Amino acid sequence: MEDLPSLIKLAYLFNGNFFLDHRIKQLANWIQNLQSKSISIIHNSTKASISLNDAWLSGFTDAEGCFNVTFVKRAAYIVGFRTVIRFILDQNNSSVLKFILSLFNTGYIYHRKSSIGAYRYIVDSFKGLPTIVSYFDKFPLKTVKKEAFIKWSNIRSMMANKEHLTHEGFAKIKVLAKSVNNKSNINY
Repeated sequence: MEDLPSLIKLAYLFNGNFFLDHRIKQLANWIQNLQSKSISIIHNSTKASISLNDAWLSGFTDAEGCFNVTFVKRAAYIVGFRTVIRFILDQNNSSVLKFILSLFNTGYIYHRKSSIGAYRYIVDSFKGLPTIVSYFDKFPLKTVKKEAFIKWSNIRSMMANKEHLTHEGFAKIKVLAKSVNNKSNINY
């Protein structure tokens, strides 16, 4: 049994507040269904305005993002490995990722060959990461990714202090990295 009053409230709440095209279309179908029940709601297909001054991207990252730490074997490094930290978003729609790239003004997008139609936005430039950290400090994540972000951010700070270049610091980062990635479902 439908809770019609709650469905109406949700339709009003969501109406005009979506950014993704497929969500706007889903809402249009939902409102059309309500209209067929003589509920008078006019669909607002205007995209929500998204910026680094609102929490939309934080919610999007909770659903579609990942904080990742990897180690690449490099004999030239004192510890034998290069530490790489990345912020990643996956999406089937590259235009959404292009918009996010324009907001952060850092990173790159590529088509994932292992997934038909999937695109990936990555920020792995150490110079680009402060913008990411600043945003999520201002608009904290709400899921288990909040814990991953805090640990990831701590690793970034350790790297800024060059701790990843010492055996002791690298050992600490390796332990912390396991707890960053343990709840992430990321496929290269």
